This record gives sequence, structure tokens and C-alpha cells, in this order.
Amino acid sequence: MRFLFVAILTMIVTTSVLCQGLSEEEKKQMEKMAAQRASQLASRKELEDSFQSGLKALSAKQYETAIHLLSRASELDPKQSAIWANLADANSGLAGTKSGTDRNSLYLKSIEYYGKAIELKPDEASFLNNYAICLGHLSRVEEARAALDKAIRINPEKANTYYLNLGAILHEAHQDRAAIEAFQRIPATAPEYDRAVTQLNEVLKDNPALKSTAYLRSAAFASTLNTFVEAAKTRFQDLRGKELARDQGTAVWDSKVTIPGADNCVIVVSSQSELVCTLTMSRTKDGLRPEYRQVASAVAAALPSNWHAVERELPDGPAYVFTGPHIEVHVSVALNQGSYGLGISLVTYGQ
Repeated sequence: MRFLFVAILTMIVTTSVLCQGLSEEEKKQMEKMAAQRASQLASRKELEDSFQSGLKALSAKQYETAIHLLSRASELDPKQSAIWANLADANSGLAGTKSGTDRNSLYLKSIEYYGKAIELKPDEASFLNNYAICLGHLSRVEEARAALDKAIRINPEKANTYYLNLGAILHEAHQDRAAIEAFQRIPATAPEYDRAVTQLNEVLKDNPALKSTAYLRSAAFASTLNTFVEAAKTRFQDLRGKELARDQGTAVWDSKVTIPGADNCVIVVSSQSELVCTLTMSRTKDGLRPEYRQVASAVAAALPSNWHAVERELPDGPAYVFTGPHIEVHVSVALNQGSYGLGISLVTYGQ
């Protein structure tokens, strides 16, 4: 305020000096211009104070105070996208503390304000992401999907975060197959992968019927298989130095790579140099055949095209054998402790 007072006083003194020797009409014009300038400075100061105080209130989760201050800032300058976006954030934050019609009306305001921010800055992916989340809370799923698709095109480096949010929106709308596909777009090497697996497992918990095929299109599937292949190629040299748990003479190493939908995912190191990933299904042998076919197709797609493939009918059930240089990959249905399981195993032999 002191700076503003000094600036206005300076303008008054300057105007007074400049007005000397001018006609009455010229003096009035100069005084009018000075008054307008002083008003502009005062408005700019109020805008800055309202915006910065609104941000502090928003950071402190004082949503109602933030809404009041940021609303005033939007009145003073409706052409600033950051003001509208933060005002939308404040309404969205307050909506999260409400229920029923109060909650929904606040999300509607958030959507309106994000819309204004996007109109002013259409290439800001973060605005589209937050806009989509609010749409999702009101079950406007297709609009949310369109906004996130656009955000991914604008900022592909943040695509994994946007896929996480899309999956959550779809799950909330009970579109679980589509939610699984969104989560499975996130590669196993991404920092967001663990969160994707956690959310995917929540989907599978709510909808167990999807569990048997959830892992088939997983972004982790091919990388997991390739991890197994590389380990087999080096005859488990990559396991040196790792702590192995011993069970009846067989070393079991947890691969630490999760295949969503699998009941367990371990590498079993036996005297035959075999790696096994068991995707256990408590079903009859014939009941596993559809999943067996899908897993075999997924393995075939992940392996080099020049590998030889042959299907066999074994006593426990069907088996596909894919043969490469010094390695075999088996996809099979087998009897294990009284129940049938679907598994993938790798066997190495002389090089």
C-alpha cells in the first residue's frame, strides 16, 4: 500500500507541475488521465493481493476463503487462465468435502471455470486433466475421456498420469473392462506402474469375472516374458547375489514383476534350469481352455516370429511349446495340488 500511495502522490505532483501553463480544458484532460492511471494501479494491486491471498488459502485447504478471493480476482481480470484454473481447483476441493446436490453444484462450477481456463489456454494439458476429473465425478465419462485423450496428445510425457486418471474415472462409472485397458497402457518401467497395478487389482476385486483375462493385454506381459527369456538365456546368471528362499531343494525367487490378474508370479529355479510363472485358476481343465488360448496368443505375439510353435495334448491338459535358440517357452494347463492351473514356463538346454 505504501508503494501505491507514493505512486499516486507522485502522479498528483507530476500532474500539477505539468498542468502549469495549460488551458483549463487541457488541465482537466491531464487530471482525468492521472485519475485513470491511479485507478488502474489500485485495481492491479487489488488483483495481485486477491490472487496471491487466494492461492495461500487454497494451499491451506481454506476453500471457501479461496473461492471468495479468487472470484474477486476473476472479476478484476477475467482474461487470466491461471485465475480461472485456481478458482476451479478451489471449488473442486470444496466439493470433495460435500455430498449430494451441494457436491454436484460445486463440481459444475469447477467444470465451468476449467472451461474458461481452457478457452483462454487450450494447450494446457493440466487444465484438461483436472477438467476431466470433475467431469468424471458427475459421470460425464465420454467428455472426460475426450479431455484426457486431448491432454495425452498435448503432453505425451504425462500420459501415464492421465491413463491412471482415466482408469479411475471409468472404474467409478462401472466401466471396468475399459478401466483395465487404461491401466494396462502404463508400461512396467514407468514410475506410475505400481499405482496402476494397485488400482487394477481394485477393479479385479470388485469384478472377479474379469480376473482370468486381465493380464493378457498388460503392458507388463511382454516385458515380463522377455525378462524370463533373458534370465533363461544366461542360465540365471542375473540371479547371482540375490537372496533366494529355499523350499525342498528348489530355490524360489520372487520376480518382483506383477502380471495383473495372476494369483502369483514367481520364478522357480530347478535343476532343469526352468522358470515358471503360474497363473492359477481354480477351475476344471476344460474351463481353462479359453484362457489358455488367449495366453498362448499373447505369448506368440511377444516372442520373435521365427520361433517354432507346436501344440500338444498332455495328460493334465493342453500345452503350447514355443522353441527358440536353446530355449523353450511352454504355455500349459496342469494339475497342481488338486486344482488345475494355467502357467508359463521356460526351459533351457545345451548351448
